[in-house]
Amino acid sequence: MKTLQTLVSFSFFCFIFSLLPLRAQTAYGFKIGRTKAQVLETFSPDGFKTRSGDRKPIHFGWLFRTHFNERFYIQPELLYLEKGSHGVSKLPSGEYQETTRRFQSINVPVLLGAKLGFIQLAAGPEFEHIFKMTSKLDDDDYRNDPNFNAPQWNINVSAEAAVQWKGLQLSLRLSRGLTPIAKRQLLDSNGQEEGKLRKYNIARQIALAYMLFN
Repeated sequence: MKTLQTLVSFSFFCFIFSLLPLRAQTAYGFKIGRTKAQVLETFSPDGFKTRSGDRKPIHFGWLFRTHFNERFYIQPELLYLEKGSHGVSKLPSGEYQETTRRFQSINVPVLLGAKLGFIQLAAGPEFEHIFKMTSKLDDDDYRNDPNFNAPQWNINVSAEAAVQWKGLQLSLRLSRGLTPIAKRQLLDSNGQEEGKLRKYNIARQIALAYMLFN
């Protein structure tokens, strides 16, 4: 149901912007690319941070762009994204074990951008609906991960640099979670709270988009 609400909201957003009397072009497009995903762990109050190993899934989706003038534009997107992590740990037996976490989500970035010749720079919020969070050990099947709760909504911030030639766009994007995907209290030996652990999604994306202008 929440995924459907996201789709309906995005469609309405695009429809409203298509009615604006803009002087420059409007574009619709499809994009596909690769994500380099990690999980960032932060420990308070000491501020210590760790990052997981990379997971590199495919992402794809639709974008809509409309211009305020010939330089500035707004670009909402509707993307299917997978994030998570991948790591290898050594067991007491001396053997190595792979752990893969898979977070499946529908994301709606809303980017404000500027054209500087053929270079484009954009940034903005990203609304993320994670509908499934699973993990697996080695070559086992994916199972629900008890360390994470899904479904859940999060807010990320994204920044992008892109180059465009006619209808083709190649983009590099960094996305960082503003709201944690998991958090818990850290207790000392007496059962008293001594800090908090928070986990955030981080993603680097490279994508190729094809746009149709009208």
